[in-house]
Amino acid sequence: MSEWTDTKNQLVEEIVGLGFPEQLGDEVAKNLGSPKAMRRMISYLREVKPKKAELVVDEMLAICFEIENWRDKKESQEANAAISMFLRYGLTEEDMASIEVFIQNSIRITGEGRRIYIDPFRMEEEPHDADIVFITHDHYDHYSPEDIEKVCKGGTVLVIPAKMKAKEVLQLVAEVVSVIPGNHYEISGISVDTVAAYNKHKPFHPKHAGWVGYILTVDGERIYIAGDTDATDEAMQVRCDTALVPIGGTFTMDAKKAAELINVIKPKVAIPVHYGDLVGSKEDADVFVGLVKEPVRVMRIC
Repeated sequence: MSEWTDTKNQLVEEIVGLGFPEQLGDEVAKNLGSPKAMRRMISYLREVKPKKAELVVDEMLAICFEIENWRDKKESQEANAAISMFLRYGLTEEDMASIEVFIQNSIRITGEGRRIYIDPFRMEEEPHDADIVFITHDHYDHYSPEDIEKVCKGGTVLVIPAKMKAKEVLQLVAEVVSVIPGNHYEISGISVDTVAAYNKHKPFHPKHAGWVGYILTVDGERIYIAGDTDATDEAMQVRCDTALVPIGGTFTMDAKKAAELINVIKPKVAIPVHYGDLVGSKEDADVFVGLVKEPVRVMRIC
């Protein structure tokens, strides 16, 4: 059986499983054309579970449009803008936590009445609204003084690994909190657990550097930002509701290893990061989505 036929059959099965006629699946597969596009539709169907055929067709048209226009869109501001992903967690709409992923590991979380940034990088705007800025390590695409300045306001707290100095930004923040892996902290009313972030066999992020990932408890939910890491023993012990994990390979774990990690720690939601720009590709996200097992939901930025 060819890849196209196998993927088409999977797509039709998903559509029929949602209560729609087989003919709709055949038409969607024909219009999408490629196995890659069909896999993306399969991911949408599994994540969203649309109730109306119009929604299926709308997504099909959106995928077709993106395929035709991706080269131009990638160069545009919209293609690189953050995609805000509201994770409902069963809360009321007023109390929803918001996670926005920009580029690499640049993330903004809104909740508990606070704006929290992790590794701000290549920020398009200058919001000056950060209550807390967390830095995972000192590589330029994670520790960017220029971008920290864009998000800081009066009273911003900066959280960094203990072996970092961050001299360039000390005058921008009200307080600096130094952390070490494997500890618990209460920082500006946010519960924070640190997790060692390192490479097991690569030289880029040695364990002795003391770099960290963070588990932040926001609106009662534990959000794990892994940082630049492999699927380490420490990462395998994490318990969280949402996990943001790198999948780009080269400097971190790849999509396959990241999926293995997610399948062990079993968060409600998994968000792949650290791909689609400096390292990693959309195809890596496709691999990740395909390997993560239910009931974990995957939300992706591209």
